[in-house]
Amino acid sequence: MKKALSIFLSILMILCSCTGFAATALANNFSSEIDIQKALDKNKYDSSTPLTVTVEGTYILSSRLVVYSNTTLNCEGATFIKNYQNSTMLAIGQNQDAPYGRDFYKNITINGGTFDANKNSGSILSFAHASNITINGAVFKDCYNGHHITFAGCNNVNITACTFMGQGSKSGDNMEAVQLDILEESHFPNYKGHARSYDGTMNENINILGNVFENVNRGVGAHSVFSGKYMKNINISNNTFNNVSGYAVLASSFLNVTINNNSINNCGAGIYYKSINPKPNSKSQRPNTYKCSGKSYSPTVDKSSQISGNIISIVDTKDPSMKQWPYGIRLYGEVVKSNEKIAKKGDYSVQNITVSNNTISVARSATGIWIDGAKKSNIKNNKITFTNKKYKTKQKVFGIRLANSSKVNLNKNTVNVKGAPYVDNAIFLIKSKSNTLTSNKTTGAKLHGIYLTQGSSATINKCTVSSNKSDGIYITKSTANIKNCTVSSNKGNGIYFVSKSKGSIKNCKIKKNKKKGIYISSAAGKVSVSKIKYSGNKGGKIKK
Repeated sequence: MKKALSIFLSILMILCSCTGFAATALANNFSSEIDIQKALDKNKYDSSTPLTVTVEGTYILSSRLVVYSNTTLNCEGATFIKNYQNSTMLAIGQNQDAPYGRDFYKNITINGGTFDANKNSGSILSFAHASNITINGAVFKDCYNGHHITFAGCNNVNITACTFMGQGSKSGDNMEAVQLDILEESHFPNYKGHARSYDGTMNENINILGNVFENVNRGVGAHSVFSGKYMKNINISNNTFNNVSGYAVLASSFLNVTINNNSINNCGAGIYYKSINPKPNSKSQRPNTYKCSGKSYSPTVDKSSQISGNIISIVDTKDPSMKQWPYGIRLYGEVVKSNEKIAKKGDYSVQNITVSNNTISVARSATGIWIDGAKKSNIKNNKITFTNKKYKTKQKVFGIRLANSSKVNLNKNTVNVKGAPYVDNAIFLIKSKSNTLTSNKTTGAKLHGIYLTQGSSATINKCTVSSNKSDGIYITKSTANIKNCTVSSNKGNGIYFVSKSKGSIKNCKIKKNKKKGIYISSAAGKVSVSKIKYSGNKGGKIKK
């Protein structure tokens, strides 16, 4: 059988060399992994002729398979089961090739197949310095202390219609099913000893579309960064994430990222976009942050990114890293005021991002949309609902939290707390200036519908604020210009200006609040009030 197959392949290669068609190795059940590798090795030293290898059957792997440039590996109907520790099941090229640049390897397609790590340690597929990579319709399952797929320094990667399932690790942390990595030797050791491979090449033009992630530690993304260097043109859309312990998507130092129309179901956290890794505390170093070949770079402003149309449900999970500060969607940036050990001085704020038309359901102590360190961004048409009235926590939880930000537009968002006892405020602004809140609806918070504090400033226009357990709109040590709003049925005051606050209230409807319609504390600054329609406020219309 082997002899006949060999003769067949030889004849086919001769024909293809004459006609210009791809050389093709065909088999229904190779006799072993060795024979599969021999077929793939036809492009090991000379990949100028396209090669197609088709595999069927079940194979127990005692070592990894290696694919080379200009190869299509068709695995529909094939199952590969890992029977060894560490290393990967599938690789692109040899480590000793010491690849460099973005297209050292190129034009590789993997269609179908089940790659079962069998709960052995190590990632399933790892590759770098490659371009035009397509992985379609494959199943990756049951890896331990590793990633299903990890890649770095690549261009034009398309991962579509794949399934990623089953994952374990000792720490439970930082193990994305699909990891977009950086070429830092201590972190990506594949090419250890080959300095030219650690050339700082970044991932670009990555499409992760229409995949399923189920029962994994993390979904897809990058947690490690080169300070001031970025991955570009990343599209993570139309995927389904089920029962992910931690975050579904983590976009660390990405430019021009699209995260759209994903279904994130019963996950510990949703989507996290950050332009710099935050410090755990003021005295610590930034985790997972490296210099690139001994050099840090100044920040680059993201011109356009979007997180849109995602359906997200957040629940309590067994992941210990999600026991503090989980979220539906989180944005993080900051201004670094002086040079650090790794990060250079500069403005790393999140800028020019749109978060829109997302539906977020929260059943744990998670903030719906958490924004820290953003500028010139739009948060619009999002719906946030808290669903677990029995959940208890001592943490501060908000529908939308805006901190250390400026010129952010909150427009047509809905926050419905539904009486969840742990949600302090529906919309909360702290240390955030020159923002606009337009046509937002808030209801049911433990304290306030809208709360501004610590030097915040905002124009609040056409908002509907109702049925909160304290005041509707609460302003302290901040400036608010409130107009055309409807504030009703709150158990405290409709609008309350307190210590060192100032602003204006105009053309508002204020009704059925249990205390005053408007209360301006004697400790407040100047607040002008005009053209107000009061009705049914039990404590009276206004107190100054």
